[in-house]
Amino acid sequence: MASGWLQKAQSAVFGRREEPPQPYVVTCECGMTYSGIRATKPQKTACSRCGNDLFIFPACPYPLPASVEIGLRGGDLIPSTPKPAGKSAAEKPAAGKKGAKAAAAAISDAVSPKATKAARALVEPKVSMAEWVRSAFTPLRIVMIALAATVGGTIAIAVRNARIESARREVEPAIDRGLKAYASHDYASASEELAIAVTALDRLGRTDVAAQQVRQRAKEAHAAAGLLTSPFADALAEILNEKSEEALSSRVERRLAGQWLFLDAPLLATANLESRSTNPQLAVDSALIVGKLACQLQFSSHPGKGWPQPKAEPSPQRAIFAAQLETIRVGGGGPQVDAVIVLRSSTAVLWTSAEGYAGLIPPPTDEEERKQWQAVLDEQRTALESSSVSER
Repeated sequence: MASGWLQKAQSAVFGRREEPPQPYVVTCECGMTYSGIRATKPQKTACSRCGNDLFIFPACPYPLPASVEIGLRGGDLIPSTPKPAGKSAAEKPAAGKKGAKAAAAAISDAVSPKATKAARALVEPKVSMAEWVRSAFTPLRIVMIALAATVGGTIAIAVRNARIESARREVEPAIDRGLKAYASHDYASASEELAIAVTALDRLGRTDVAAQQVRQRAKEAHAAAGLLTSPFADALAEILNEKSEEALSSRVERRLAGQWLFLDAPLLATANLESRSTNPQLAVDSALIVGKLACQLQFSSHPGKGWPQPKAEPSPQRAIFAAQLETIRVGGGGPQVDAVIVLRSSTAVLWTSAEGYAGLIPPPTDEEERKQWQAVLDEQRTALESSSVSER
C-alpha cells in the first residue's frame, strides 16, 4: 500500500506501535443499523431486511489524530452489538399513492439530520483541554515554532542593523549639504537635505545638542522655503475685496491656508478664561489693518515649550518666528478687533539663526537695534535648548 513507507518510518523512529481498531456504523435506507470493525480492505454486504447493498470503507492507513486515538483506546468508540431499529414504514402495508408517500416519509426520517447527528456523536470522542494541548503542542511543533521565532528575530535584527548602518553613512553628508544650502539661503535644497538628516538622526536615536540644532535648522529651512511670496496684507486685502457669496473664512483657507508668515512682533501670553492653568492664549500684541478691518493674529493654541508663557501680569515679549496661516474668524477678538487671523500652533517655529534671518529680512543697520535683535535670537535658542534638555 501507499502507506507502507510511512509505517516503516514510524516504526524506525518511534518503535513498533499497534493502531487501535476503527469501528463503523452504517444505517440502511430501510432503517436497519449495522456496526462493526473496519478491515484493511473495503467491505460489501447486504441488508438482512431489504437486501440493499451496503458499502463499508476500509480502515484509515495513516496515523490517526491523537484525540481520536485516545477515544479508540479508551473504548469510547467501540460499537455495541447491532440492534434492529424496529420495523420501518416500508414494511407496513401501503396501497397506491398513500403507501408510497408513507414509505418515502419513513426513508426520509431514517436519514434525517437527527439520525446523522446521533451517528456522529457515537464516533466523535470527548477530549479534555489538557489532552488537546498535549496533542496540539507536540515536541516537533514546539521546535518548529522556536526555530521560526529565532529566524524571524534574526531577520528583524539584521534589517534594523542595516538601517542603522545606512543612517550612519548618510547622516553626516546630508547635514553638511543641508547647512551649506542654508548658509547660501537656498532654503528649498536645505529643507530637502536636512529632512534626510533628521530621519537618519531619528533612526540612530540621537537627542544630543548637535542633533537638536540640526532639527531646529530643518524646521527653519522648511518654513523659509514655504513663505508667502507676496505681502500678506496685500493678499488678504485682495481676498476681502472679492465679490463672492463664499464665506470669508472659506476663501482665506482656500487661497492662503498653509502659507508661512515670517514675523518679528511682540507676543502676549494670557490665560484662557475657561482654563487658566492648562490652556494659555498666545496672540500678537499689535493689530494688522487691512482696508477698514482691524485684524489680530492669534495662535490656535499655545505652541508649547520655549514660547512666552502666561504670567500673573502679562506683558508683551518680542519674538521672531514663522507660522502657517490656518483660517480667519470675523469678530470675537475684542471690542476693537474686527477679525482674528488664526495661526497654526502645531508647526510654528521660533527663529534662532542669524544667518537664516539675514536671508529673509535685512538685519538692522543701527548697532543698538542689532544687539537687541541678536539678543532675541539668543534667548529663543536658549529657551528651546533648555526645554529639550528637560524633556530628556
